[in-house]
Amino acid sequence: RTGMFMYEQDWLDVEFDNSHPLVQNATLGRTWMRQMDAAARQSNVSIQMCMSHVRHILQSVEMPSVTNARASGDYHPGSGQWDVGTTSILARAVGIGPSKDNYWSVPTEPGTHYGPTTREPHAALHSAVSSLSAGPVAPSDAVGVSNVSLILRHCTADGTLLRPDRPATEIDGHFAFLAFGSGEGRPEGHVWTTEVSLSGRLFTYVLAVDLAKPFDLDLGCSRRGGGGGGGPLAEAVAVESRGEGRRGGEALRRLAAGEKLRLERC
Repeated sequence: RTGMFMYEQDWLDVEFDNSHPLVQNATLGRTWMRQMDAAARQSNVSIQMCMSHVRHILQSVEMPSVTNARASGDYHPGSGQWDVGTTSILARAVGIGPSKDNYWSVPTEPGTHYGPTTREPHAALHSAVSSLSAGPVAPSDAVGVSNVSLILRHCTADGTLLRPDRPATEIDGHFAFLAFGSGEGRPEGHVWTTEVSLSGRLFTYVLAVDLAKPFDLDLGCSRRGGGGGGGPLAEAVAVESRGEGRRGGEALRRLAAGEKLRLERC
């Protein structure tokens, strides 16, 4: 298929906040967005919301053409823009994909407007988050300088994106730590989980970032959104990967029934 396939409605916050009719009329904003949806469906294109308020995300439930919304700020090399584990919860709740924005797949880019000293030290992290978000994937390298092997981890040989059954999100213990401090089941850092069902098997994915100290994760309780209800695991195999730069390849270990997954400080 050629031509436009998605329309991005950017600057939603600024357009609403600085438009007097939209902030003075209780229904005009809904009318505008539903008309946008009708036009998109008539043109057979989808919509991405960008720079949206929560009200716009909630409005998407009346807009079938909205497939995703930005869950992050704009990408700047070397920033923490990868952190969409919290905002993805809202996107999932209304049935749209969270978008992480683009990323550099290599540490430096020639001729970038950011300047010659700008670097992206965590390309593998941005790549993993893009796939685990279950939303759009958008490497943004200069022509001819992409890390091809890293980008191809996003898809199969025919270009089909690999994605989990739901966006990866922070476990409940993360918010308990932010509210109450250290305690059982409260990681001092980011721990995201998600799953994918393949051939009758359930595979759980765990992403741990910026852990101040080791954390023992109950994989049974982490399934299906981090709120418990997954039931105990009979047996599990854990495969650790720290991106393409990991020395000695990946570490494989088997977990016994009921054994927690030890996430080391990182």
